[in-house]
Amino acid sequence: MVKSGGTVTVTQGNRVRAAVPGSALMKLAEMPGVAQVQQPQKAFPLAVTSEGVEASGAGDWVRGGKTGAGVKVGVIDVGFDSLPEAQAAGELPAGTVLHGTNCPTDNVSAHGTAVAEVVHDMAPGASLYLACAPDTMTFAAAVDWLTQQGVQIINASIGFTNAGRGDGSGSGGGSR
Repeated sequence: MVKSGGTVTVTQGNRVRAAVPGSALMKLAEMPGVAQVQQPQKAFPLAVTSEGVEASGAGDWVRGGKTGAGVKVGVIDVGFDSLPEAQAAGELPAGTVLHGTNCPTDNVSAHGTAVAEVVHDMAPGASLYLACAPDTMTFAAAVDWLTQQGVQIINASIGFTNAGRGDGSGSGGGSR
């Protein structure tokens, strides 16, 4: 490498990565023992897909064309912080609708965004509707809004402490 004006930066078995002036590439390629001269391929991050997609069998459904297209799915959560970043990164579709009326400005949470990402991974063709419900009062309003939007499936990965008898018959938001 030194003969061609380059500096070895990494070796891996019989492969060598070197910083070589462009004018020396032809000379390097003609050297004994050199089989190929090319730039290394740059790595790029791939899309992150929930591990649960394959574990649940949803991957087979999606590959079979059952993507949730035409279905409206709602996510009720305490907050959707980092939603724009998730959309910009392609983790959530740009058309995701957020009803932010009840989203708190304090105690901000990205939990709802993470839940929506899982829903999107499981049903990438579904339309997503997100609604904040930081308490039992706003939970009912969130359900009403999602229903008005024609949402067919609602996920609420939240709970309320002591909001009923514990048998599902109480009046605390989640029993609706």
